[in-house]
Amino acid sequence: MAKVQEKQFFEKLKTAAEEALQEGDGFIIGDANSLIIEDQVVGISGDERFDLFFDNNGNAGSSMSKKCVGVNVNISAYIDDCDPDLIVNVTVTTNYPERFDFIGKKPGEAVSFRMKTNFWSSTTINLNVHSNKPNSKATVYLHYST
Repeated sequence: MAKVQEKQFFEKLKTAAEEALQEGDGFIIGDANSLIIEDQVVGISGDERFDLFFDNNGNAGSSMSKKCVGVNVNISAYIDDCDPDLIVNVTVTTNYPERFDFIGKKPGEAVSFRMKTNFWSSTTINLNVHSNKPNSKATVYLHYST
């Protein structure tokens, strides 16, 4: 009986994932077709890239929220395409809640962490960066995998 309930659970999960994708919400760990194979969340990976624009005080930030299915996501990232003397302090917070701090990072210097996501609800990720170079720009290169 437990196997039948487990299968029904994963069928509901897949259906909900497909509906969320049709609504344009997306998932932090991939699309509905690759989300579940043999009743397991499988390894999904990808790369993201986005620009940070530092204000007069050297601060920049970004935030995103994605529907999740309660998996751990491995993240590695670095900042580049910027002043070579740039030094940043980075704080990543989530509504799981978790917090990751990285101090004194230079261009090209990677940071890595393992982030937990909420089960079957949205996980919000906030990125706050302080730079020693106000009014400048940098690009974040990020790789994620489950």
